[in-house]
Amino acid sequence: MKKLLILTAMIVSLYANASNANPVTNWVNKTWNETVEYQKNAWQSGKEQNAKNMETIKSFFNKVKNNVSQN
Repeated sequence: MKKLLILTAMIVSLYANASNANPVTNWVNKTWNETVEYQKNAWQSGKEQNAKNMETIKSFFNKVKNNVSQN
């Protein structure tokens, strides 16, 4: 069991050192994180726009409904 923990620690250490030394890995990680952040912001903006559009449509139909009921 102790050997397995030591082996696991060595593998994690090697991987961490390799990823820090590799500019391609750094670029991929940076690009990935930027893309995820952009998508989060874009989805949030889309949700807000959909809610705004829905309110505009509801308002329009309420005006039409009120005009029809007044006539």
